[in-house]
Amino acid sequence: EQPAPTPRPLVKHWTLDDFEGEATSSDRSRGRELYVAALCAKCHVCGTTGRPVGPDLTTVASRFSRRDLLESIVDPSAVVAEVHRNVLVTKNDGSLTQGRIVQNDFRESKLILATNPFSPAELVTLPKSEIRSWEESPVSPMPPARWPAS
Repeated sequence: EQPAPTPRPLVKHWTLDDFEGEATSSDRSRGRELYVAALCAKCHVCGTTGRPVGPDLTTVASRFSRRDLLESIVDPSAVVAEVHRNVLVTKNDGSLTQGRIVQNDFRESKLILATNPFSPAELVTLPKSEIRSWEESPVSPMPPARWPAS
């Protein structure tokens, strides 16, 4: 388990344009430090660090371009792998629950969701008799680089 990161001040709201031009040199130890500080390790594994909630980042640079990786960080909802998509459940009373399906056995009369990516063992069980509908969410569980104004 990782120690709680020290709160960091907001540097800026990043966009893809901020990363145009030449790539800067890499500093692996600084990258590891930022990976933990930015809470990436709460949901992603890279090497031996992190939790396997979202995609494994260990070899991601060999599979995707620098621009694709930056886009996934700045705008994580642009492309969400099917296996990591959440569902949005509308209950009969009109309330909504969003999470990743952990169990949906046709022999069971319940749907089990992990609703908190920072705590994937916390599960919500919804009786299917209380569910009006559900659909895949187009929103990534990963927070965007730019949070909406509050």
